[in-house]
Amino acid sequence: MTAETRKGKVFLVGAGPGSPELLTLKAINCLKQATVVLYDYLVQEEVLQYAPPEAERIFVGKKAGKQIYTQEEINILLCQKALAGETVVRLKGGDPFLLGRGGEEALALQENGIEFEIVPGVSSAIAAPAYAGIPVTHRDYSSSVHIFTGHQRDTKNGELSLDWETIARLEGTLIFLMGGANLRLIAGELIKFGKPRSTPVALIYRATYPEQKTLVSTLDKVVEVAQAKNVNSPVVIVIGECVGLREKINWLENRPLFGRRILITRPEEQGEDFARLLSSYGATAFLAPVITIVPLENNRPLWRILDSLAEFDWLLFASINSIKIFMQELYMRGKDVRALAELKIGTIGARTAEYLYKNWKIEADFVPSEFVQENLAGELPATPGQKILIPRAATSRDVLPIVLRQKGLEVEVIPVYEIAPHREGIKKAKRLLAENMVDVITFTASSAVKFLLGNIHPERREELFSNVLIASIGPITSKTIREYGLPVHIEAREFTTESLLQELIHYYKSKIEH
Repeated sequence: MTAETRKGKVFLVGAGPGSPELLTLKAINCLKQATVVLYDYLVQEEVLQYAPPEAERIFVGKKAGKQIYTQEEINILLCQKALAGETVVRLKGGDPFLLGRGGEEALALQENGIEFEIVPGVSSAIAAPAYAGIPVTHRDYSSSVHIFTGHQRDTKNGELSLDWETIARLEGTLIFLMGGANLRLIAGELIKFGKPRSTPVALIYRATYPEQKTLVSTLDKVVEVAQAKNVNSPVVIVIGECVGLREKINWLENRPLFGRRILITRPEEQGEDFARLLSSYGATAFLAPVITIVPLENNRPLWRILDSLAEFDWLLFASINSIKIFMQELYMRGKDVRALAELKIGTIGARTAEYLYKNWKIEADFVPSEFVQENLAGELPATPGQKILIPRAATSRDVLPIVLRQKGLEVEVIPVYEIAPHREGIKKAKRLLAENMVDVITFTASSAVKFLLGNIHPERREELFSNVLIASIGPITSKTIREYGLPVHIEAREFTTESLLQELIHYYKSKIEH
């Protein structure tokens, strides 16, 4: 095989300003086909997870002021990997061509005859002001925006060699990236060359991250204020009259869960819905599913039931998972929803009923006042002698069938799935806890509690959860949490994720008020 045929390809990809939600679809598609990923310091782990598990990941950024690879070494590494036939994604914060040295890397690839593509990213120059509620242009205040580096290599004492006299005369919005260390110089030079001392300035720290902070001052006071507030890098500096609009447009930092890092332990599919809900209120949601739903294979007892549904009067679903698997098996047996026409159907709660209708256009005949097995059993309007079918997990509380039988009902319980530990999810949850990346952990099932906490030594458990709020979906899950020696700080009232969300909001709101 010739060297020519062995050549791979390089994608110079902008990873955006930080938040994984601001990654482009093109960037995600490139990551999915990568065999090697070279990434910078501010690229979040959630972004790297789009790459295949077997892809080689190489950190080439600067951390704690130390550069592991020089730019020249990065250029060589890119070429070496591509010439070895790899599909390489060079993942850079922001946009690769805006103060990201992407041009230098592209030239190195071109000089070595290596195929490459440029994938633009959302730049922090635009995203940081937007997330701080500052439009960089506004027809009443600024018709232009000017972007500068706030850090230059090979300059005396690290100072910026910019044409300050020209910059000070610019009337648009001025944006300095990577300028935290040179804030005094920037402010001083602009004032020296005539920029009004009262010009508004915003310092946006770690824009789009959970810990985003925005400090607003004026050009003559910003250095003093930044020191008092201990604002460090990475920071985006925005200078101009548009900064004043933040007071009215600050959409993100006013959200009730802004800055809160919340760990979700639900199964992946259900957890994604909860994550979107939390994100809409400003939280950063980490999905680490510690349990997984495994349908029972060759479930002959279920097949027998599906062929004799006419024998039953009621079909009761105590979870979304039981609906999903039961209906899938029904269709695999060559039947459809018409097979349920003569049955009355009950669900344990409103979300379960909503899922049933949304996916199968079946309206639940009964939903209890409170979403627990006790209420489903106690309130069910069935008459003695009627036959009840309950598809459920292989291991589940027996409250529902016991109470129904006590009421004179004939009950058939049929297991349709197992709840198993999700090893990767458990590993991720433990790592995030160990790295102090979690403010709140949410549990929506006792099984999730058992699989996660049961995998942590009691002494280590106390240490990991010492500064973490524990939120539970209801008293049964809370009881399991306490059995592992941990407190429950927040508990939902209606046993739904929506109710759990509201309790989280109420908790943080009450803390602010007091």
